[in-house]
Amino acid sequence: MTKWENLPAPLKVLRQWVCVRSDSKIPMQALRPEPASASDPDTWSSYEEARQAVEAGHYDGVGFVFREGGGLVGLDIDAAFEDRLLTPLGAELILACKSYTERSRSGRGLHILLSGELPFHGRNNRNGVEIYRSRRYFILTGDIMFYRKISGNQPAIERILEHYFPELEPSGSLSAYGRQPRIYADFRRTAPGQRRLLPAATAPPGGGKRGPEHHKIPEKVRETGMKEADLLRELRRSLEEALELLDALWPDKLLLREVLEDARNEIDNYL
Repeated sequence: MTKWENLPAPLKVLRQWVCVRSDSKIPMQALRPEPASASDPDTWSSYEEARQAVEAGHYDGVGFVFREGGGLVGLDIDAAFEDRLLTPLGAELILACKSYTERSRSGRGLHILLSGELPFHGRNNRNGVEIYRSRRYFILTGDIMFYRKISGNQPAIERILEHYFPELEPSGSLSAYGRQPRIYADFRRTAPGQRRLLPAATAPPGGGKRGPEHHKIPEKVRETGMKEADLLRELRRSLEEALELLDALWPDKLLLREVLEDARNEIDNYL
């Protein structure tokens, strides 16, 4: 249940709210039973409209969308609690930011909101820490931990980028030649209730090409020497077309829509 009185007052005056159901992370429009998009302001609503939709029983919670130029940064820490105790990772980030902090809907994670800037839309370090400035939304609970107000703390953001996102240059931009390969890792069950993180397998040096166990590079990329950014833009256009087709033919396929939107947002993060 959302603790409405604890949600930050500065956010309540912004028209950047969506709704969610308890069994899904797909953002929904407050005023109509249709999916919302973290990149389409026309699908967002006011705080009051979103809250009224929840209180009327149409939805189970609300989410806040980060928009470009909004001056807000959001941290999403996946494994902030273990056996109901705060993990060292969670404690470190809370103390570093000293800004609005709440438990996530699952009760295992944390959201931290603070004023500041990022040199990109967002990143997921694949190791439990995500950070965003736009094109993303957080399901807000109002279940506060320590800090109630959103504070400005750009130095903390810079330290977090340096420590948790080491593929970034000091300036915050990705190096044209020094981009680190993405790390792939698996969680495998070792015993009931336990899991083991296998050693990460990184792409080999020399361009990051992978073996036959991974997807093959399209022929036209090899033949034309298409640049990475051009390929990503083409993939994004294809995803937009797929989303339009999905909405027209199968509007009830919400899980598939979420997968396509996540793929599009990941591309946006790299452009």
